[in-house]
Amino acid sequence: MSLLPKVVLNKKYFAGEATILVSKDKDVVYAQDTYSKAIIAEGADLNTTLSRLWAKVKLPPDHPTSPNTVVNNRIVIKAGWYPLSGLLDFPPLQSSVIDAKGVTTTGAGLRFDSMMDTYVYWGVHSGQTNGVGVEFAPRTAGPDGFKVITCSKVVFTSAGTGLTPPYPSGSSGVKFNAAEGTIVRGNRFWVLGVGGGDFGAYIPNPGAGMYVVNNTFKFGYIQDCNTCLRVGDSSTGRIANNKYRIDVLQPVSGGAGIVTYSQDEVFEILGVHSNVGANKAIVFEGQAQDLIVHALAGAFWGKGLTNNSTGNQHIKVLTPAYPNPSDITVGDSPFTYQNRDCVSEMVIVQAGTVSSIMISRDGVTFYDTGLVSGFFRLEPGDYIKVTYTEAPIMRKFMCS
Repeated sequence: MSLLPKVVLNKKYFAGEATILVSKDKDVVYAQDTYSKAIIAEGADLNTTLSRLWAKVKLPPDHPTSPNTVVNNRIVIKAGWYPLSGLLDFPPLQSSVIDAKGVTTTGAGLRFDSMMDTYVYWGVHSGQTNGVGVEFAPRTAGPDGFKVITCSKVVFTSAGTGLTPPYPSGSSGVKFNAAEGTIVRGNRFWVLGVGGGDFGAYIPNPGAGMYVVNNTFKFGYIQDCNTCLRVGDSSTGRIANNKYRIDVLQPVSGGAGIVTYSQDEVFEILGVHSNVGANKAIVFEGQAQDLIVHALAGAFWGKGLTNNSTGNQHIKVLTPAYPNPSDITVGDSPFTYQNRDCVSEMVIVQAGTVSSIMISRDGVTFYDTGLVSGFFRLEPGDYIKVTYTEAPIMRKFMCS
């Protein structure tokens, strides 16, 4: 490396003078001060250039608070196309900015490690390593000894694998992998276009003692995948308190929109493509519970949902309008019906010879209404039990 004279740089990033260093092949320029800035030239080999840059700007392994961490850096990658020769691995980042707006990367995948107070802005990515396009996987302890992504913001124009069907099992355009560290507290992930895998966006079960909580995930189009958004593989209770917004769910024909095992979360769905399979706009599995889904009515109810949850059934879907009333098939007396439609319902009981109508929240303790006909409001998960000698007619009206 050759040293150039000290110069005054953009005072937006530098309070005073900074030393400029230019790499041997002049594909990267960076400044070292209390806040460092690196500019990577268009067409540089990102794998080689960033590897050399990390070696220069990472704090040393014996640093007392932040070993092997990039702290207080702004990395600017000039707009352009960068084919990757292998997985592009990022070190732990703190109080840093990766500015790659207008950048297109192809070939291999991107993988981010621990991040704190960090901003990542990226253009288009289409490539994969082991079936994953872009992965967020905290694995290395940063400051304070935590393996964590926290208090950070990530924006991608699009993130995909470049794969075509049939997609390998578990492949995903973007993956939030908390196998070794947590992804928690105030993170905002915004990906405008996602696709090209078994899952568009995927949050697998966290590792033992790890969590994915208190994050905001925003996706534009999720397309070209078997399942657009997969949240969990079983119900651990450690994917919770997140908010998701999806503009359009567009899987392969017959695919699923959202499959979730999570708890205490909010989903906003603006559009459901005709490719979505019947009753697959959203599928609740495992012990999914305490969820709220906001969805635009027409396309959502045109596909419908499936509720396989064995949880507490406190799952509520809110839409501007609801499907037409439908009949309830009455079984043997005493007949018990549970509202598993994830919306409030008005249930009408009429005709027949009925001796009692009871309601329950848990299916164990029932309360006698004192009525033998009428209409009864059931919240998601509620039960109604009808005892009769001649079967009545029962219908349900979905409502808010």
